Amino acid sequence: MHSAKVSRLAGVARSASRQGRDYYGGTHQTRQTGPPAPPTTQTTVIRVPQRMQRRVASVQELRGRGKVPTVRAVGPLLIQSKRPQHDQAASRVLGRFERTVLASGGWKHRKSFGDHFAVNSTRTAPPFVAGGPEKEEGEGRKAVRSGSAGSASTGSWSGLWPRPGSPAPPPCSCRPSPRYSPQDRPPGTVLRAVPQGCTVLRTILQGCTVLRTVPQVQSSGLSPRDVLKGHNVLCAAETGSGKTLAYLLPVVHRLQAGRPLEDEADRALGCLVLVPSRELAEQVASVSRLLCAPFRLWTKTVGGGRGVGPIKATFRGGAADVLVATPGALVKALRRRCVDLSALRFVVVDEADTMFDPSFSGMLESILRHADVARAPRETQGPGGKAQLLVVGATFPGGVGEVLGQVTDLGSVVTVKSRNLHLLMPHVKQTFLKVRGRDKLLELQQVLKELQHEKRGGGGGGDGGGGGVLVFCNKATTVNWLGYALDELQVKHLRLQGEMPSAVRTGIFRSFQKGAVDVLVCTDIASRGLDTSRVRLVVNYDCPESTTDYIHRAGRVGRAGGVEEGQVLSFVTHPWDVELVQAIETSARRRSALPGMRSAISQPKAEAEE
Repeated sequence: MHSAKVSRLAGVARSASRQGRDYYGGTHQTRQTGPPAPPTTQTTVIRVPQRMQRRVASVQELRGRGKVPTVRAVGPLLIQSKRPQHDQAASRVLGRFERTVLASGGWKHRKSFGDHFAVNSTRTAPPFVAGGPEKEEGEGRKAVRSGSAGSASTGSWSGLWPRPGSPAPPPCSCRPSPRYSPQDRPPGTVLRAVPQGCTVLRTILQGCTVLRTVPQVQSSGLSPRDVLKGHNVLCAAETGSGKTLAYLLPVVHRLQAGRPLEDEADRALGCLVLVPSRELAEQVASVSRLLCAPFRLWTKTVGGGRGVGPIKATFRGGAADVLVATPGALVKALRRRCVDLSALRFVVVDEADTMFDPSFSGMLESILRHADVARAPRETQGPGGKAQLLVVGATFPGGVGEVLGQVTDLGSVVTVKSRNLHLLMPHVKQTFLKVRGRDKLLELQQVLKELQHEKRGGGGGGDGGGGGVLVFCNKATTVNWLGYALDELQVKHLRLQGEMPSAVRTGIFRSFQKGAVDVLVCTDIASRGLDTSRVRLVVNYDCPESTTDYIHRAGRVGRAGGVEEGQVLSFVTHPWDVELVQAIETSARRRSALPGMRSAISQPKAEAEE
């Protein structure tokens, strides 16, 4: 069939040539005899069907809708990208319905490796440390940062002490404990949060310069005096703001005021602090001992991972005024009747986002039932009063209401929030790098070399260069593999992961805090509540799995009293990592809270009756 068509066309061409005609685009010209005519220029006309023209116009219109006009950034940059058209000036504020152009918008493409962008720091100090008054909208009140001297505020703990010029309170009757050493001073000056009458405690805190403030917890019409009035309090504040000191100060104040010092034989447990890990328990207990020592209040610690024998030995020496415990160890002590919670006056749940996780919620509910938590402020008054509940954390999961609803009235819980809750830290530079999985080790080695060079040269951050480095991985096996790789590269480091014995973990983290080694490769076990004030750089070797994990990891730098110019570096490899980074970038450009974060108690859903 095909050959017949070709032969037919060839015959038509031969007959046309015999007739002396040539065909050019549908027109014919007669062959001329004699000299050839001069060549003439002809325009080729291509007619496009109207249907195709309408389709092309429709496609162009649709493509034009997706394009957002970019504004060239002028001045200091908030978002600094590899491609300048994606930069955003720090002075620019996006509208509520304005579409954002993300630097990470095309990072799911296979050719995007090597792209990067950074969220630059817009402040030199944490917002909860820097002084100076700020106007707050609502009810005509002024919120004064806790760094400003002599100002009382509804949004800070400054309302707990007298204003300048007011009559001085009578001196307190507390006496120093013989076990207290003047050299054991807490890491910071917090005199503004100590009543003027407590001369001993003010003397202890005098002269410390690392931590200068207590956290700035703010909400409309709420004063932190509610902690001392007996209210059950839910406190939500950003990481590194000093929440531990915020709840320990009023607790110690109430304990020393309600118990005479001479009644040593009638000592009963007054405050229970629940934390998720043994490392955090040791850290909270050390701060509690420093605050309790002048008032002869005892602090004890109970952690898991050491069997029942050490737990029993902890309670043989008598009851403590403050007990810092992990849920697992405390449940074992309650089953063996080693501790009595009937006389509790305070129950503090620290790191609530972890404590109300399904892995801890069952044990936590059992402990709260033993504690007899008050349902109203009046139930905490008097010698036989019930326990007051304080829930502290940076984020809160959805199971808070279900657990607390079993032990107290959710309507009576007072919520205290900080102004910058769930926002990206404005004083920490955060960089995101799209990199292949096989190249992450080389990128990490280059970063560590640069920090080591700065440390040897004396340049860099506020600690004279270098500083500590936290390298976060999602799995313990990744921590071990990365540790072996760093050994081959002759990089001194320590490893910290949950499969290690608790005693080994405690020793490793103490060595890192003291500066024996500058690099700590760890899992998220080191991202919850631990004091990492010497850390200058956080490297997310594995991108975190949620915005909650990112907030806690990034919160290891830029802490109150810590190293200045802290930075966070995240390696982005997988498509699901890109989705998290895009959510973070969108929040940074809009200056809004990160998505999926909770800062309030949600009422539990009523069960349907059959």
